[in-house]
Amino acid sequence: MANPEPIRQYLSAVESLKAGDKDKAAESLTLALGGQTPSPFIKHSLEKFLTPGTRINDLVIQLVASTVARREL
Repeated sequence: MANPEPIRQYLSAVESLKAGDKDKAAESLTLALGGQTPSPFIKHSLEKFLTPGTRINDLVIQLVASTVARREL
């Protein structure tokens, strides 16, 4: 069965970025993608990753979806 937690983490990243909390957004995005600690690349490119309607955001969403599909509850 799929685990929806990566989707929750992704949405948390989006909301944290909107609220101006970049550290929390980077942490949530990293967890959504299956990582443990935000890399400097994620921290530096956070706005690009989480801007709706961009190609990079579409890719991030696809990665989150694949993470959902491969994780079990």
